[in-house]
Amino acid sequence: MRAIGLMSGTSADALDIALVEINENSSPPIDLIKFETVAYPADIKKRISNLVHSLETTLEEIADLNIELGKFYGDSVNKFIEKNNLSYEGIKVIGSHGQTIFHRSKKITGKSATLQIGDGAVIAKITSIPVVSDFRIDDIAAGGEGAPLTPYFHYILFKDYGENVAVLNIGGISNITVIPVEGKKEDVIAFDTGPGNSLIDIAVSDLFNEGIDRNGEISSKGSIDGGLLKYLLSHSYFQIPPPKSTGRKVFGKKFYTKIRRKAAGIPPEELLRTLVEFTASSIFEAYKNFIFPETRISTLFISGGGTKNKTLFNSIREKFKDVKVKTLEDAGLNSRAVEAMAFAYFAHETFFKKEPINIPSVTGAEKAVICGKISLP
Repeated sequence: MRAIGLMSGTSADALDIALVEINENSSPPIDLIKFETVAYPADIKKRISNLVHSLETTLEEIADLNIELGKFYGDSVNKFIEKNNLSYEGIKVIGSHGQTIFHRSKKITGKSATLQIGDGAVIAKITSIPVVSDFRIDDIAAGGEGAPLTPYFHYILFKDYGENVAVLNIGGISNITVIPVEGKKEDVIAFDTGPGNSLIDIAVSDLFNEGIDRNGEISSKGSIDGGLLKYLLSHSYFQIPPPKSTGRKVFGKKFYTKIRRKAAGIPPEELLRTLVEFTASSIFEAYKNFIFPETRISTLFISGGGTKNKTLFNSIREKFKDVKVKTLEDAGLNSRAVEAMAFAYFAHETFFKKEPINIPSVTGAEKAVICGKISLP
């Protein structure tokens, strides 16, 4: 059967659309058929940023954007189907992650909370296809962090790989999943390591008036400020043992403003290079402190926007010198599409099989639960 997955991550810059075919007799049981990224209109992107980073907002702004994003998602799916001459009847379900505008970890504050907007009912009515959305709240209701959820999909992809594998996704926030050879899903280790591209993107915009550090070209010209790096790595989040999750409320504009004050007098290229090294170092420290004592990985597959930053990628490769560091493309996958594929698969598990997709040892939930709200056309 075919399903569509929709994903917009913490970078909040675009909607990823993945059409997949699911065949439970295959290993892995999912194939990518079509994939497309649709950039958010400038107005929507700005309003999301205001919601995520502003200390003050209104219920009206959140409610309006929840509906407007649902319409944008639904319209984008319709255009995707028509552009690729697909059959609506052949697509049985849509899984939509939604746009995260708030996420809070109970490990940091004592209680979990999360909010994704882009209403599933609106998407269902526009596309005439059933939609499963709002996946994270079920895990929180069961006592978990609500994140990360993609480790279950990483397990599905690599459980038969034949060696200890880790998947590192570098979006706005970085998260890592370790799949032990011949392990069960309960043996998976996964958590958010800390910042991915979040601080890097904010710095590129602030210091160079650019959207991204394309291919790591700007940061490659700078050197690393050791004192600032040491300060950044002293952040309390890195001392917290898994299960744990984080977001832009921790590693976003508020923290960047604090960094800018601390980094007064540091040249722009040097500040950016130090932030790139901060992401790479925080990932490696997470591996060294919380994974290496339990299991040693043979291959690290990197996915997400961070694969495009050569400065970041090379720094990670240097740190993981005893590990084969590859991209998901080396495993025959599209690294940009994997998270959208995951939510297509999760929708299938929820809508057709009524199977849990959270891993309690990863999220901290009391039990595995069926996740997502179903909206019918």
